[in-house]
Amino acid sequence: MTKHDYRRIVTDAQQAVEAIADPELKRDAFLKLLERFGASQPPARLETISKLVQVLSVIAGVAFSFVSYRNAVERDVQARVAEAEARKGEVAKYEHQRQDERERQMVEAEKRRMEAARPFLEIRQQRYLEVVAVTATLSNPTTHTKAELDKARTRFRDLYVAELSLVEAGDVEKAMVAFAKKASESTGVEPFTNAQEAAYQLAHALRDSLAKSWNVDTNVINAAP
Repeated sequence: MTKHDYRRIVTDAQQAVEAIADPELKRDAFLKLLERFGASQPPARLETISKLVQVLSVIAGVAFSFVSYRNAVERDVQARVAEAEARKGEVAKYEHQRQDERERQMVEAEKRRMEAARPFLEIRQQRYLEVVAVTATLSNPTTHTKAELDKARTRFRDLYVAELSLVEAGDVEKAMVAFAKKASESTGVEPFTNAQEAAYQLAHALRDSLAKSWNVDTNVINAAP
């Protein structure tokens, strides 16, 4: 038989076992086909072909193993990447929740602070409005009757010495002192008598005590009007 015949037999056998994935089975099937197609071939030729097939089978097995290993590594890498992304997402979600919680706590703390300061601020607002009214009267004596001026002078003294001192801010305190000095003839509270000075200091001490009792922020007490 010619070389051409040998090649044809080998080619036909290879095509016949092409679909077999397992290297060992593929090699055995290939040998069987060679025995069937080339039974009349010299034993030496068949042995040579058989060895060649064995080598090819080993190479195919190694290649298959390498591809399988590479695919397994790729799947493992992809799984680790997906896990890392999932963890990253969980961390980001957790931080977002923490930030929301911190902001909520800040809002709640501010609400509690303002609620605690409400009684203090309501009294302050009332006294401030009274101060505006009496100082308006005392600073315009020509447009008011003697009775109105006497009433405003008395109310100013009460506010200046004690009532306003209970809730006034630092800037308002300074402004009241300045007004009392410039309008001393109308107010009659400068300089203080000993009793007035004691009442003035007592009112400020009461203010500080109330602020602590109501948990009023010192920034609220000292805030500008």
